[in-house]
Amino acid sequence: MQIREAVGVKRGDVVVVVGGGGKTTIIEKMAEELLAAGGKVIITTTTKIFAPTNGGPHLLVLTDKDEVFIDTIERSFNEYGLIYVGKDINRENKLLGISAPEVRALHGLSAPDYLLIEGDGSKGRPFKAPRVNEPVVPEIATVVIVVVGVDCIGKALVEKYFYAIDQIKSLTGLEYGEVVNEETIVDIMLHPLGYKKSVPINARWIPFINKVESQTDEIKAKKTAKLLISRGVKKVVIGAAKANSSICCIK
Repeated sequence: MQIREAVGVKRGDVVVVVGGGGKTTIIEKMAEELLAAGGKVIITTTTKIFAPTNGGPHLLVLTDKDEVFIDTIERSFNEYGLIYVGKDINRENKLLGISAPEVRALHGLSAPDYLLIEGDGSKGRPFKAPRVNEPVVPEIATVVIVVVGVDCIGKALVEKYFYAIDQIKSLTGLEYGEVVNEETIVDIMLHPLGYKKSVPINARWIPFINKVESQTDEIKAKKTAKLLISRGVKKVVIGAAKANSSICCIK
């Protein structure tokens, strides 16, 4: 199953990907799948995202350097199926996020079929708890994907595996260095100050347990998924986006 199929992405969707490491890979893989199916795609961010690594043909539009960027994008879809949009590229080779009005302007375009947005950063760590102003989810989002790297489960609460550790401690009562299990991950994801906040009321909210590359990983992922389902989540996607391993969903 492809990621787009597991998530259930539909033409016209505004997909926001938040959470731990692997967001950019998931976005780019999904874009490849949608392009192969004949779709036209915009990738952007409300925070920061690594500059394009996609090897296929694409256009990069920097809004701060293109005063008529909306017209540029509309015209360019005659030639490109995939367009990246950001304000600029910083010294870390990251594409800087666009504003809420600019997101709405992109959504108003007739040419693209899908808008894929990265909504927060995690410094590549497998898991994080969103801080006060995170994640940045536009009100027009129709799908919110929350990414968890399975490699954080059963690990100590340290910087190697977790980002925004103080926020994790605040939401869970854990101390630095204590073990984070499946229950802890689920508690943070479903906490009112976790990944349920800022989600538009009609958006589809889908956890994605990523980096599932072994039988041990699968056991942890399925346990986490079943806990989420038992607490009212309708669907959980598990798999390994980067390794092109099989993607499946649990309902």
